[in-house]
Order: sequence, then C-alpha cells, then structure tokens
Amino acid sequence: MESERSSLLRLLLTLANETNLLIIEALSDGRPLKVAEVERRIERLGSKLTYRESVYKALEKLTDVDLLEKTYVKNKGICYKLSKRQLFIDFVSGTYSLKNLPGEIQPA
Repeated sequence: MESERSSLLRLLLTLANETNLLIIEALSDGRPLKVAEVERRIERLGSKLTYRESVYKALEKLTDVDLLEKTYVKNKGICYKLSKRQLFIDFVSGTYSLKNLPGEIQPA
C-alpha cells in the first residue's frame, strides 16, 4: 500500500506538468468530455498538443491520482471529468485531501 507521503508526492508531480494543468482547466466546467473534446478545448486555450496519445496518457495519470473520473456516457462513450475541485495539503503531517466545493455532490 502506498504511503500518504508517496501518494502526495505522486499527486504533486502530476500537477507539475503543463499538459495536466491544461486538462484540468479544460475540464473545469464539470462536464464529462471525450479525449477529442479535451484536445479541442486545450487548443482553444492557446496550446498546441500534437499527439492524442499524450493527452490520453495525461488523462489516465490524472485519473490515477483521483483528480479525474473516467466514466461512460450514453451516446458519447468514455469520458473524463473533474472528480475533485480543491486540494488541501497539511505540510506538517504530509497529508492531503481532495474535495469538492461546498454544496457539490461527491461522485459515486
């Protein structure tokens, strides 16, 4: 089992990547999007990502650290959406928690 500090380090390393931050920004409205839709949003944000595989790998990494949720949407297929909107870090204990904004429903 991964220690809390190892888990925090993995999360922070994931966030220290421009592609991952662009994906989070692209998904910030909370709607589930397919990989191609995420790519188009990133392009609208002014970034040129050349490989769909890069976006897919980044989406999977963000899912692995529980920042995104991978889900099936009827008539759309596999989509990704933000699963949490806030990150709280306790530097003294080396722990963190991911939360939604007050009033938002936690994903199942």
